[in-house]
Amino acid sequence: MFQARLVASSPLDARLHDLLWSQEPAGITAVLPLLPEGTGRLLATVISIGPAERPALWVTIALHLDQLGLTLSPWVAFRLALDLLPLAADRAVVYRMRAEWLARIGHDDQAERDQGLAMRMVRQQPCRAVMELADASGAVVCVQSSPEEFKHLIRGFRSPLLCDPLRDPSQTKLSFLAADVPEYGLPVDLSFLIVDAEGRPLLQVECDVLQDSHLGCRSSAIEIIGLSPAGEAAVPLALRQLEHLAQWSGVDDIRLQLWDDQPRPALAQWIAGFPHVSRRMRRATIDLAEGMDGILANFRQTSRNLARWGQRALEFTSSWQGGETELAHVYRTMVADSGRRSAEGEDDLLAHVGRGEFALYGCRDAQRWLAVVMVSFHADVVNYGGSARAADQVKSALPALMYHVVADAKQRGFRQFCLGDLHEDPSFSSKLRSIAAFKAGFTQAFRCGQWCDVAAGWPHRSVRLGG
Repeated sequence: MFQARLVASSPLDARLHDLLWSQEPAGITAVLPLLPEGTGRLLATVISIGPAERPALWVTIALHLDQLGLTLSPWVAFRLALDLLPLAADRAVVYRMRAEWLARIGHDDQAERDQGLAMRMVRQQPCRAVMELADASGAVVCVQSSPEEFKHLIRGFRSPLLCDPLRDPSQTKLSFLAADVPEYGLPVDLSFLIVDAEGRPLLQVECDVLQDSHLGCRSSAIEIIGLSPAGEAAVPLALRQLEHLAQWSGVDDIRLQLWDDQPRPALAQWIAGFPHVSRRMRRATIDLAEGMDGILANFRQTSRNLARWGQRALEFTSSWQGGETELAHVYRTMVADSGRRSAEGEDDLLAHVGRGEFALYGCRDAQRWLAVVMVSFHADVVNYGGSARAADQVKSALPALMYHVVADAKQRGFRQFCLGDLHEDPSFSSKLRSIAAFKAGFTQAFRCGQWCDVAAGWPHRSVRLGG
């Protein structure tokens, strides 16, 4: 495991470390007289210019601070440059420069991880394999180190996650790993199983790393799935493996899923040993065994009234009935008109529809299309994947279309309609909270839990959080 951590080389280094993180102009100004004139001038400039101009200057400041024999403050300056660069290729350049600096000051393991991060940012596979830990409770088999053994084991059982649209180890994973977005770099699958001495799976952990932010599971948090009654005894081993994966990836945090109805003492004890932040969330679902009258009764009153109006006033269609090309085009156009960017290109969307993985539903009046909903299919669960609507509607057509989509899923024999995770905690963005409020208007069935970001990865993070 990686244990090295940076320490302040002097009281000035420690003070600069804190001031640069805070970016308080008054505090930075107060320390300028303690620095050489050239370095002080750079710091005075960087707090007065626009964000677009800062990354290159922060890198220059990092190199100046290094020349002064400092260690913590150059790290922060490099980090601030990285935080301002949206494109992965630009971040790769800074990671390489930071790796050279780390190697020069004797932190070879951290330099090696930065080189790995730089490779990921330009979509190159990492050179190093991850360690697979083992103890008396079991042994890890990771897809990154032992891909063939992992695939063989996965084929030997039916994963409970096949019904979890956000963590589905087949369709959802393939879409995630195929993403080619300039901001992202290369997604890396780090999923693993823990097996007993006879090779029988005890735990399944789907996890991956995207960009350079945290170890998670696609767009959600990591859930440790028990496959055997003996699996709980192996949870501490799974957590140590996650800790190693985060450190190997060079990321700060591990994002874990905790459920209120599934207490795990070993997990809670492990989390308590690290700096961490928890945020409340709920999983929203609709039980399709219920009659449509009961399902409609669980809609929020405004949505219920609009659904009833729409059933009388609008026309509905879906890609099951043909016309998927037009629906895909309408969906993409509406998404673009709203200022958003669709996660799927039009051709990719149609390919998913053609393979029966996705479906598109639309509604219109006599003049034009009003709304489109995209869903995906995961075993016996239908997942709400996204929606778009014409912007200038007097009455929103989306509740009526959602009712139609749910009714069709019920008619086709699916067990559950999943609305996804509701990001309702005040720390989530206003956009995510608005989406959560929209989804919550269609059900009264929620599973409550929290996302917990645990700073168990990059060693310097505990310095920043005061741990």
